[in-house]
Amino acid sequence: MSYETFGIHLRHLQTNGLLGNTKKGYFLKEKAYFLQRHKILEFNRPNRIFLDPVESEEVEKRLKMLFIVSYFGLQRSFYPLQSKEEFEEFLARYNLHENDLRVFEEYDIETKGSLKHIKNFFPVSGIFEIQIVEETADKISYGYYLPGFGVADLVKALDRRTMEFYYVDFERSDLQEEIDMLLAQRLLEEVGGLINKKRYRFPEPLQLVLGKCKNLNDDILSVMLGIFECHRGPNEAEKKWLEFFYGNIEDTLQEFRHSRKYKKGKKKKSIHDIKQSMISVHGNFENLIDSLNSSANTKYRTFVHVLLEYIYPAFMRKSFSSGVLYYGL
Repeated sequence: MSYETFGIHLRHLQTNGLLGNTKKGYFLKEKAYFLQRHKILEFNRPNRIFLDPVESEEVEKRLKMLFIVSYFGLQRSFYPLQSKEEFEEFLARYNLHENDLRVFEEYDIETKGSLKHIKNFFPVSGIFEIQIVEETADKISYGYYLPGFGVADLVKALDRRTMEFYYVDFERSDLQEEIDMLLAQRLLEEVGGLINKKRYRFPEPLQLVLGKCKNLNDDILSVMLGIFECHRGPNEAEKKWLEFFYGNIEDTLQEFRHSRKYKKGKKKKSIHDIKQSMISVHGNFENLIDSLNSSANTKYRTFVHVLLEYIYPAFMRKSFSSGVLYYGL
């Protein structure tokens, strides 16, 4: 390798935050170690190209496992009980009685013309909370909450097939491996469960930040779909971005192509709305970056920055920050 080529590689690694240098020489930064530990270290980081086809499929798969755990790893999960008998069996299993339960929260919710009266009961042994919902006089729903999440909860979330990454083909062991890597870096912690099944949760400050990342993803998607529905189809990088989160979206893009034929009269107004939305999204992104500098979040900074490289890739950031729309508008 020539000195010139070697110098180009060094500069590229520095630009992508993988390499630092001092008067004594170069050193690998924390970001490089994080990516290597999670098996998602790639030379062409998304600052340069989004999901380089040259990179291995294993890198992309491991990256998606990281996103799935980050997006759907909730602080607690709800498990419905299908009948009064099943509820009573559940209580008996843990030597509990309904009359012994103490209410710590009770409220009414009006939904679609019917009133739900909800009672949450004190956590039992710090492991689970019980909920009873009296929807009507002759219909009562039961369930319980467990802290954190397990692998089964992640699979259940993806099985709804209405969220990001539902299309990904993986084994449960893939998710468990990702969880173990996050545990090793103290980004996840193990919490108690039932029947000796392990459960996990993100520290509360990190859980809040991950929620903001998910909201940012949703907001960006809304802006991009507005552009594709009213003005033009996606370019190559945008299509890769959509496919990374949502799989094959060709049917949706076909619907948008038909839709654009009938929305030309509304184009001027929608351009203004889209510009404002782009600026708003970028403002939320900057606030999220600022929040990573707080003392509670600095130890999570590298982790979140890696997620944001894919949630809000470099090719979008410049246009969103100024409200400048992409080509063809």
